[in-house]
Amino acid sequence: FGLKLPRSVGSSRTLLYIGLGLTTTWLSQYLFRQRFSYEARQRRLRRKELAGAVRDSQTYEEWFEAMKADEAFGLKDKRCQDHHHEEFDEELVRYRLQSLQANRHRGNVGEMMFALRADLLRSLGNMAESRIHNQVSVPLIIKEYIEEVRLQLMI
Repeated sequence: FGLKLPRSVGSSRTLLYIGLGLTTTWLSQYLFRQRFSYEARQRRLRRKELAGAVRDSQTYEEWFEAMKADEAFGLKDKRCQDHHHEEFDEELVRYRLQSLQANRHRGNVGEMMFALRADLLRSLGNMAESRIHNQVSVPLIIKEYIEEVRLQLMI
């Protein structure tokens, strides 16, 4: 990079060792706090309690309420702050939804059927991934896409 260190600072290897030492110290302290802090223990206990409620539910209503509580806790949990699914391509689904809506507004039934067939046969944006649908709440963009498909099939 063209940077020259003064000789009094020491060799670059020494600086590298110091940097690595500081980084590993900070990382180990951070991980220790994440694993053994009071809040972390409370989160793990609550997560186990909710998992037990889901597992031990006897009726659909009990299961549904337990799953809703579990998902709500997961969204509050710091590790799950962004409610973004990596299992499907949200941008692609949004683009195709807008395309389907444009086809419907134009009223061309042939284009609508071609687009529907192409999207549904290809599992658009990996929407058919079972991990997305194993939850109580399905992402809003998928609900909107399904509603648009339903509207077009009724035409």
